[in-house]
Amino acid sequence: MSEKIIIAVVFAALGLVAGHQAGHWHAGHEEHEMEEEMDMSMEADQSSESKTDMSVEMAQAMNPEGLPMGIHNHPMREIDRALPIPTVSLAVEPDKMDGFNLEVLTENFTFAPERVNTDAVANEGHAHIYVNGTKIARLYGPWFNLSGKYLEDGINTIEVTLNANDHSEWAIDGAHIQTTVKLDKANGGSSAKMNMEDMNM
Repeated sequence: MSEKIIIAVVFAALGLVAGHQAGHWHAGHEEHEMEEEMDMSMEADQSSESKTDMSVEMAQAMNPEGLPMGIHNHPMREIDRALPIPTVSLAVEPDKMDGFNLEVLTENFTFAPERVNTDAVANEGHAHIYVNGTKIARLYGPWFNLSGKYLEDGINTIEVTLNANDHSEWAIDGAHIQTTVKLDKANGGSSAKMNMEDMNM
């Protein structure tokens, strides 16, 4: 009889120990699951913050009209037909050191760098230069060195627009007053031969 009591007590004790360990395992498992859920929640928050930051950066890279910076994003400004109509064309020569030298030839237009960011005045302002659709510089005078770093291998499209002091683009009958040429990067530098297509407006 006493042996049965002892055995029962031993099994009971073992049961308590096993139950205690199981309780610890269950609690530890729940705690581990809670930690994983917290980590996932923190990752989701970080991902959301990252997306928000990206959205802010994208918004900062867009103009108010929703166009990416670097392409034509300035409103057009019609020239009064009662005034002389400005014109623009490009003379291009390879530069011995790097790329090409551009001479912006204008008529009825005056470069006025001292009045940039002020109200538009007819037939004056500055120019913008684009390479393959991306604006790379603002021109305050007729000369510009187009470095080879702006050019892709092969044929490149170079465009120059005439802009008012407030950066709007001078236009006539809804068309930008601009000139476009195509240059082969391989013909820059010391080569004197160019593949150039002039498409003056």
